[in-house]
Amino acid sequence: MKRTLSEDAEMTPIENVDAPAPPPASSSSPPSNVAAVATPAPAPAMTSVLHQRHIINYYDRKPVVEFLGHQDVVLSCAFSPCGTKVVSGSSHENIMYLGPTKSLFLWEAATGNLIGTPNENLGAINDCKFTPGGERIVVCAEDSAVYLLDPNTCKEIAKMPTPGAGASFSRLVPICCACTQMEGCSEHNSLIAVGFNDHTTKLWPEVSLITKQDPILVLKGQTGDIQCCRFTPNKKFILTGSADGSVWLWDVQTGQSALAIKKAHEHGVMGLDYDRGISAMATCGAGDTTIMLWDLRTGTFGGTLVGSQDTVTSVEFNPNRAAGILYSTSIDGVIRAWDFCTRTPIVVANLHADVIIGATMCCSCSTSGKKLATGTPTNHVAIWDTSDIY
Repeated sequence: MKRTLSEDAEMTPIENVDAPAPPPASSSSPPSNVAAVATPAPAPAMTSVLHQRHIINYYDRKPVVEFLGHQDVVLSCAFSPCGTKVVSGSSHENIMYLGPTKSLFLWEAATGNLIGTPNENLGAINDCKFTPGGERIVVCAEDSAVYLLDPNTCKEIAKMPTPGAGASFSRLVPICCACTQMEGCSEHNSLIAVGFNDHTTKLWPEVSLITKQDPILVLKGQTGDIQCCRFTPNKKFILTGSADGSVWLWDVQTGQSALAIKKAHEHGVMGLDYDRGISAMATCGAGDTTIMLWDLRTGTFGGTLVGSQDTVTSVEFNPNRAAGILYSTSIDGVIRAWDFCTRTPIVVANLHADVIIGATMCCSCSTSGKKLATGTPTNHVAIWDTSDIY
């Protein structure tokens, strides 16, 4: 039986689907060369009727909690599955700060109090995630290691140094990670995917990382650094975005590519996410002010979200399936929430307000969908109340 991305929608395997060029920032019309990929009218699953919402649009929304402690650009943040903790990781290149620095912090989401930080300095943190049960924190560090940390203390449980990558790559650096629950296994054995600068994505069961075993799968085919990855909700596939501008969908049991979008973004894919409820993927790219939408049942282009004034740095769907909301962050310093009925931002929070100034580089939505965490290059992590978006 053919694998599907959802219970009620089959996916047609497709290869090398070129994305049309994004429209000018001032235009909301579809790209002129959409027909080149034989794009039909928007699929019903991507324009399904949503609940009526009472939405407040304003530019001076204040965070309910702020975490202050990073000394450089916050590149990654993530809620724990229960929503009570937030882990955040930053760059480590601020030469103006002369004191001892840490780049990874674990916080209480409700109060902003610090729970812990690793004993050793891990250097720049490229990505950090909780495992599905919240029993581990996975960290991709610029020091060429993947770490597993205790979610109660932030102390090291295991460290997997990455081997040399051969003549073409002097160091094998983990750039991004994703986690899902392995089917038929205990909650303490997640499946962990890590994207590397050697253009591969490697998958380990959690216990294999702890015991420093070889990965069970190595996904090869893309020709640039793997900059983002995400498991689909049914746990059967993983999406990987590359600096070569492509997005590939992989079967996590066979390691075979089920779909390849050859040029989702011209200058590399920075972020992606998948929503099961509307069978859609959203992607953002380096130097691109638009968000690209894709129907993963067919691999076809589904339109753009236009409104950001600078590069969109991250995208994340509200995990509350009924919400139909996509969040995005941008170098223009504005958080946007997009409704798939209108394809326009329904909530805007401007981080050029009094408490936070500057671009937003990452975001993470709580499982309940009522809180959003964002990082900024001004060393803040902020929690925003998004419960009015329903």
